[in-house]
Amino acid sequence: MDIRRPLRLFSFLVAWSGLAWAGACGGSALQAADWMMQLSVDGRMVEGKVLVAQKDEVVMLLRDGEIVRFPPQKASDYRKTQSRFQAWSQSEMRGQLLREFGRGFEVSGAGNYLVVHPAGQRNLWAARFEELSRSFAMYFSARGFPLQQAPFPLVAIIFPTHGDFARAAARSGIQVSQGVLGFYSPTSNRILMYDVTAGNATASAWYINAETVIHEAVHQTAFNTGVHNRLAPQPRWLVEGLGTLFEAPGVWNSRAFPKRSDRINKYRLEAYRKYAAGRREADAIAGLVSDDRLFQTDPEGAYAEAWALTFYLSENQPRKYAELLERAASRPDFKPYTGAERLRDFQSIFGTNLPLLDAQMQRFMATLR
Repeated sequence: MDIRRPLRLFSFLVAWSGLAWAGACGGSALQAADWMMQLSVDGRMVEGKVLVAQKDEVVMLLRDGEIVRFPPQKASDYRKTQSRFQAWSQSEMRGQLLREFGRGFEVSGAGNYLVVHPAGQRNLWAARFEELSRSFAMYFSARGFPLQQAPFPLVAIIFPTHGDFARAAARSGIQVSQGVLGFYSPTSNRILMYDVTAGNATASAWYINAETVIHEAVHQTAFNTGVHNRLAPQPRWLVEGLGTLFEAPGVWNSRAFPKRSDRINKYRLEAYRKYAAGRREADAIAGLVSDDRLFQTDPEGAYAEAWALTFYLSENQPRKYAELLERAASRPDFKPYTGAERLRDFQSIFGTNLPLLDAQMQRFMATLR
């Protein structure tokens, strides 16, 4: 059915009675069923399903996994295309990426990964991303944490220089400094990074590429397998704690590095000890759990604290740690997660005596070498 009459988008969505009223977004909203529609937003043609529609904003999930937000009045030429949402297949996604990036880039695939990279680096990237994704699945499977099947092909974009990377990030509304090597965007569902070795796979600097791949692939896999929730605010310490946890070779490659000492992130441990010796507050756990501000005011300390708490909980209370991940991931879509709620959820699992938990964590950290 093709609808091209001058209906307002919100009225069009109401008319397609697969939408139900919901209050998840803080006010009257329409929550969509699973059918797909196509429309133009500021001249860009998109296709997907509506997640939430309010009179001042529509949120759509596109077939490639991107989440877009726009005022309804910005939309035109809307029509229903399918009765059920269908993500792009690997071949459809590959074709779209080739059209998007054009000459100078190739698209390589391994497992569920598609990696856009400079031409001539076919064997360099995709297998490494897929290896990390498998290691992630093995880690959680061994701990009884069921993972969902990723609903979309996982996409990573590798740029040849930092300048190319920074310009691409800016086009998506993200400003990156010279020290930023890459990031995963829950909005686009893509990893963007650049090759610090300039295509030289044997360069000693390759390990920096590897560290970036590990950290960002963990974020992407977690947000696509149900460990985190792209549609519900997640405590940043949970997200970054998991990413830094996997930076240690004993976590992402436990077969080759089976000892507990291999699971210690030596860089984060050193950073944590410096942080704990000077800047760390007495109520650091409560502050980290309930508020993300430390990541703006003291990023190095925040990452160190997030790693330390995550490593302590995953090593000593793994079932409770998994329960906390599940609790955060099961939050209602688009509903704010207040500091009081975050702290209450944490204490309902680990107890209300946070000074005792802190003392136990400090004793544990002192034993690490």
